[in-house]
Amino acid sequence: MISNKEKFTKTNVVGTTFENRQEKLKHLKNIKKEEVKLVLEHEEDNKYDENAIKVMAKHEKDNYHIGYINKNLNKTLLESVKNNNYEIPEFYVVGGGDDEFNYGVELSIIYKGNE
Repeated sequence: MISNKEKFTKTNVVGTTFENRQEKLKHLKNIKKEEVKLVLEHEEDNKYDENAIKVMAKHEKDNYHIGYINKNLNKTLLESVKNNNYEIPEFYVVGGGDDEFNYGVELSIIYKGNE
């Protein structure tokens, strides 16, 4: 349950077609979701956006960089990410398959709203 101080958003992960991320997503799509944890990390040294938030998928000992939070949400989520004050209650790896569509990720985020 979301409290009055928490906010909720849904978004698509961007940048999933770069740096071999499609192979990582193909692999993740075949793993039970309960075995994968998505983590958001501030990427301070990102040359394109000082507020960049990367999305990491953790499975057993593996960590996969699968993309980024949309630039329009970075400033909204940044403090919650820095303080580890967010939750990703659900996510879906979408696309792929025999139709040769790219894989993507849809996720929901609960975060502490600005006071």
